[in-house]
Amino acid sequence: MICWKIVIATYVILYEIPTMGKNHYSLSPWGISQEKRSTLKKPRWIKILGEKPPVVDLESVILAVNCSNYAKLSIEEQARITGPVSCSFFVTIYDVVWHCVTFCLASIFTVAYQFIQCSHKLLTCNFGKGLLFLGKLIPYSCKTVHVRSCQFLYWPVFLHKHTFSLFPNVEFIHRSSLQNHLWSSISTDLTFGILLSIFFLANTKPISNWIFSICHTLTESILRSGCVWLMGVPAGFKLNTELARVLGMVSLNMIQVYSTIWYFIGTSILGYIIVAFIIVGVVFGATLQLALFLDLVRLVTLHVTSLHWLVSVLYSRQIQALASLWRIFRGRKWNPLRQRLDSYGYTVEQHVVGSLIFSPLLLLLPTTSVFYIFFTMLNTIITLLCISVEVLISLLYVTPCYEIFLWVLNKTRFPSGVWFSNVSLADEVVVSILCSNHAKLGELIGPHYKNVFSGVSSSFAKSMAYSVLTGCRITSNLSTSMPAIAPWMKLVCKEYWKLCHDSILESTVQKKRRFC
Repeated sequence: MICWKIVIATYVILYEIPTMGKNHYSLSPWGISQEKRSTLKKPRWIKILGEKPPVVDLESVILAVNCSNYAKLSIEEQARITGPVSCSFFVTIYDVVWHCVTFCLASIFTVAYQFIQCSHKLLTCNFGKGLLFLGKLIPYSCKTVHVRSCQFLYWPVFLHKHTFSLFPNVEFIHRSSLQNHLWSSISTDLTFGILLSIFFLANTKPISNWIFSICHTLTESILRSGCVWLMGVPAGFKLNTELARVLGMVSLNMIQVYSTIWYFIGTSILGYIIVAFIIVGVVFGATLQLALFLDLVRLVTLHVTSLHWLVSVLYSRQIQALASLWRIFRGRKWNPLRQRLDSYGYTVEQHVVGSLIFSPLLLLLPTTSVFYIFFTMLNTIITLLCISVEVLISLLYVTPCYEIFLWVLNKTRFPSGVWFSNVSLADEVVVSILCSNHAKLGELIGPHYKNVFSGVSSSFAKSMAYSVLTGCRITSNLSTSMPAIAPWMKLVCKEYWKLCHDSILESTVQKKRRFC
């Protein structure tokens, strides 16, 4: 007689029930798989769940865990709200007050919307074509104003949320809700702008004196002294006196004319510029202040840029001529069609003429190189300053302030993988706790910063060094990515008012439910 002993093993997993805004589970690291917002009635996760094979799949289990509890709570909450309400008197007062506040807010935003639309029409119509030079004179400021205007126009669209039936998955609704907090970056920008405006307002006179001191130092101690030093014997190098004198006099005359113009203009409009800094900081935020600073730096240093361009043209043409003449002595010729060097038989007269031109160009090269190095150093410093300000503006745009705030308060809102912790191990029962890793701060903000520098070429430093050595034009910006801008909104004021009104009311539905 043979006895068989059947052992049935039980595996028990303990986990914290996922709830909206508190915690959920995710197998993938944070920021890798982002659920895109959809206007379809059937959510995407239902299709994914239906395509899963009928086997043990941890991803399907986690997806079901994240969906089940929120769907249950949503149905119970809707049934509770649609049923008899015990606090109907307070709810009625709340509805009346909030409808009045919503009406006023929607009217205020509609007036601002109409003002922005009128300004946009004025700049784009035939009458405003004369003002288009502002786009070339202060390009970064105009671009920043355009971005901020689009953010203001589209805020009711971002505030407008889908109903809970489209997002019964806690993870997906959490990721979708984070995309609606455009106000966090705008409020942070405005906060920094107001702080800078207060600083400018409290230190107007010291800032004016500091600006005049910097301009005087740049003009007298660096540009004038540097040009006079280059016209002599710089660092013991014996240069061509005539060419050095011509380049130096041209530079000094341009510096004198430009500094005189800016002295008379600066003394009269510097106070207005500081007032403009204060106003744009309060209205548009710190990004427009930085953009205006960037444009003013380019305008103030226009004479340095012009002199660098003039000397770089002379230097690059001289280098190209020397390279072409050197190929004559080697019996080679550049083939522009096939982009290669081919053999070529030159005559004696061509060799003689090439030798006569090659010698003076080679002897004049040190003089041109010294002036080119001097102005290239100044222009490179200005370019690096502008690039640093451009990067700072882009970082202010994309920094997820609201996500960082939530991460500081509760890291469980940003899961990054799961793991099981065994509590007890018996012969027939295995008990484990489902735990979740949490994303680090670098994993949270890394994808946002990666998108900013996605347009930056990996060979930027290499191309910049090549441009400096050959005398080509140096790239003045880093080409960082600006925030995604939707097309310019064109709606009737009545429709925009209704959109603002509905968005504000819908954003308070959750508060009303909690109040009840």
